[in-house]
Amino acid sequence: MKYRLILDRRFLKEMKVIPESDRLRIRRKLQEFADNGDDYRHQRLKDPRFKRICRLRVGVWRIFYDALPQELVIAVYAVKHRREAYR
Repeated sequence: MKYRLILDRRFLKEMKVIPESDRLRIRRKLQEFADNGDDYRHQRLKDPRFKRICRLRVGVWRIFYDALPQELVIAVYAVKHRREAYR
């Protein structure tokens, strides 16, 4: 089932500083994710403050999002390098 992506301003701002090759990989992964959202296992964060937020791994980058399957929407909030992602 095809999902609609909603990209947060923070995500778009963070994407500008990522190297072009990684940016392209992230875009491809998000498009694949939107096209096949039901086939992915959503990795929820363990911190109870962020219990609805999930992560998606793309190389050394972590994409943080919230999947709303009833509305067929994936809201993408942020992309962080793995060493900064969980601080």
